[in-house]
Amino acid sequence: MDSSSLKGIEFLVIIGAVAWFYVSQQQKLKKLKAEREAKDKTAETTATKVEAEEK
Repeated sequence: MDSSSLKGIEFLVIIGAVAWFYVSQQQKLKKLKAEREAKDKTAETTATKVEAEEK
């Protein structure tokens, strides 16, 4: 293989690694966002119950 073929393969490997990292980080962020929203919703529901009990 000549030098340009190796550079092309190296470029594709780098692009693949960056794409994989991007996708994995997006999945982690979506998971964290869903967990945070669930936690916020639970806290909101608890606060509503406490207010209702106080009345």
